[in-house]
Amino acid sequence: MSSLIERYLREPFINVLCVELGIELRDYKLKRNVSIAIGVIIAILAIFSGIVFANVFLIVSGIVSIYIGYRLQYWRIKRLERKTRDQLLSVYPILVQTFISLLYTNDNLIKVFLLLENYHYHPYIDRALVILINKYQLNPENSELIFAEFCNIFETSSASLLHQLLVNINEYGVNDNEISLLEAKIETECDKYISAKTLNDGRKIFQIGAVGVTAFICLLLVIIIAAV
Repeated sequence: MSSLIERYLREPFINVLCVELGIELRDYKLKRNVSIAIGVIIAILAIFSGIVFANVFLIVSGIVSIYIGYRLQYWRIKRLERKTRDQLLSVYPILVQTFISLLYTNDNLIKVFLLLENYHYHPYIDRALVILINKYQLNPENSELIFAEFCNIFETSSASLLHQLLVNINEYGVNDNEISLLEAKIETECDKYISAKTLNDGRKIFQIGAVGVTAFICLLLVIIIAAV
């Protein structure tokens, strides 16, 4: 029962999600209240109409509209989170390659991160870089944890290699072998990502086409039946 409530009624980590996505929690709650109000208004109209016309479907639709109004903004946040994660994966190889290039022209790791800020690959990454730099400057002895927090925003297996690279560079300097290993891993991940995305896009196109064909056939049948 608690798992069902957690999944369908609660909004886990909404505070964290809003911070990560650069959304004011106050604005989120305001939009959620507006959505709930609209859902309630629709529900009242639908339920009233259902009672008047003795239509169970309208009554059920009214009840469902309340739930949709309550969850709509949370679904929007979760959809934005998934979109952001996907964008981060697409930017990640370019970011790492730029980082590696800057390493060979700058002897200071934090200076490299400061330069990375100027590229503005993604607002999420910009915020993560600011947090990394500020935390490192305040507590350089916690560098391993600070680097881990940054690398964790990229949900990919090579992020652990990036983290280890940052730790080792901070302690011992640049190691060409570690960089080559990271580049090879990212290249493999890119190939898998492109293949998976191409397959998913193909499926979506097929599904849209199937829906279109089905709708056309249904419309054609309705026209034929009406003509007969």
